[in-house]
Amino acid sequence: MSTVYHPQRIAIKMIKLEIALANLCLEEIIGGDSNKNISTVWQHMDRCRHHGRSLLKSDHIPRSDVEDVLQRISYFRTMAEQRLANISRSDNATGMTEHFDAVFNSVLEKTDEIEKTIDLDGAKELQLFQTVQYLLIVLCLGSSIITGIVFLRYKRWRLSSTKELLQYASIVSSSTDMIAVLDTNFVYLTTNEAYLAAFGMNKDQVVGHTVSQVFGKEFFETIIKPNAGRCLEGNKVNCEDWFEFPVHGLRFMSTNYAPFIGTDGDINGFVVNGRDITERKQAVQKAHMHQLEVAHISRVNSIGEMASSLAHEINQPLCVMLAQAERSEKLLKSGSQNIDTVIDKMQIIVKQADRANKIISRIREHVHKGTSGKQIVSLNALVDNSLELLQIEVRQKMIKLQLDLSDDVLDVNVDAVQVEQVIVNLINNSIDALDETPEDKRYLLIKTTEAQGNAQLRISDSGMGMDPDEVHSAFDSFYTTKTDGLGIGLSISRSIIESLGGRIGLQANDSNGMTSYFSLPVHKVN
Repeated sequence: MSTVYHPQRIAIKMIKLEIALANLCLEEIIGGDSNKNISTVWQHMDRCRHHGRSLLKSDHIPRSDVEDVLQRISYFRTMAEQRLANISRSDNATGMTEHFDAVFNSVLEKTDEIEKTIDLDGAKELQLFQTVQYLLIVLCLGSSIITGIVFLRYKRWRLSSTKELLQYASIVSSSTDMIAVLDTNFVYLTTNEAYLAAFGMNKDQVVGHTVSQVFGKEFFETIIKPNAGRCLEGNKVNCEDWFEFPVHGLRFMSTNYAPFIGTDGDINGFVVNGRDITERKQAVQKAHMHQLEVAHISRVNSIGEMASSLAHEINQPLCVMLAQAERSEKLLKSGSQNIDTVIDKMQIIVKQADRANKIISRIREHVHKGTSGKQIVSLNALVDNSLELLQIEVRQKMIKLQLDLSDDVLDVNVDAVQVEQVIVNLINNSIDALDETPEDKRYLLIKTTEAQGNAQLRISDSGMGMDPDEVHSAFDSFYTTKTDGLGIGLSISRSIIESLGGRIGLQANDSNGMTSYFSLPVHKVN
């Protein structure tokens, strides 16, 4: 009897192990783990079905129960395929996930029921084994040979199962991720080599001790306890932050906390999985710095395109200052007593100097390298600041400018320099689009509104417009319709707006011209 029950019990355990490993691999793939292969999930599922079919040969387990388990395993695989097929959809984390977990739990519940039908009582097993042994001795020497054969086959089968389990343990042990299992009292049950190596400790210094005993109370209270506390309530927790290791130094870690659930359904502890993603973080930061450099080049280029207009605008107040200064000098040299006239001319000089200074200040702010940092600012104010640079072009090209700025408070939490760069770029494009339009038909409308919690800016011109293909490609890098354009203005503008949680686009007007627009979330004061 014992040679019958041992394989069945191990087969049940292997079904649970394989389906649990398949579920774990699937969750890691969905969570974005590029080191996990989908084929590993199907390998675990194939082994699970293999162990399930082996139970069909048993006379001690109802065939209907075994077929029920096999049916639930097949349904679990079908649900896994659906989750992988819909991995990019938002509903993959809601209804489908709950249904998938229910199917997974149903497999475990059914295998628990079968396991309970198998008599695993040690005393009965020993008694049955002794009875069989006694009968075999009484029968004949040939029976003892049969007993030896059965025993050798069982031992070979058990050795094979043990070897398979050791292989799984070896995979966890050799993982480069830092893995540790702790109980509900925050006592380490086991860790892998990567976890110990990161802290420069051996297993005796960690296993069997609490987190406070190993790393100190401050580490436990500030880092482990807040996340582990939520995990022990049944939640999966993920956090990313910089962490100082005694061996590897400062590293950026992605740490996952998952509940460790026993066969009775109770949470017996939690598993910590830490992954070093420092290189990925540095690559993101490097890409961000590159984007800032390109944006700075674009701002400098836009000022270069307006150089002649800006020079003319600055030259005007300088000429007025020079003329007033010369007249004041003549009055003073002539011995005139009309001091009020001299004072009036000095005030004109001050006013014109202030005008020139504002123009130069706006240029310096626009070409400033780097960012000003996020701040709460009015979208209308950003439009006004941008027009200070562009109103010269507007006047020189005889463009009729109409402002329709909303009376609502359109505060946005943005980097003002970057958003002004976007506004200047969009208005500049509209100004350029009017070059071939007769002067009496050059119109430019700038409008701000609020819609559905977003602050929106729309810039409409009466230019020649764009072909549909040009509109589709307008935001691609290095695409331009200008003979002297770089093709980076709209591409950078899209990156800036989308990084702030907004949207940007182009659309043709009902009559002539185009409308460029973007929207940003309105900052709400609690």
